[in-house]
Amino acid sequence: EIEVAIDIDGEGSLYVSARDNKTQRDRSETITAPTGLSEDEIKHMVQRAELRRQEDKNRRKGIEIRNNAQ
Repeated sequence: EIEVAIDIDGEGSLYVSARDNKTQRDRSETITAPTGLSEDEIKHMVQRAELRRQEDKNRRKGIEIRNNAQ
C-alpha cells in the first residue's frame, strides 16, 4: 500500500509525497510554477477581456430590451 499526499499552494507550486508502507520508503517532489507572465501573454489576456466585455455589454442590452418589452 502506498500513501500519497498532494498539496498546491497559492503560488501554484505542487507538492507530492508518497510513502510505501511495506518498505517504509518515502519520496517527495516539488513542482514550482513558472515566474510571471510574458508581455505577449498579458496583451493576449487583455485583448480577450476587452472582447468579452463588449460581448457582455451587447448581451445585457438584449436582455434589457426583452425585459422592458414584457
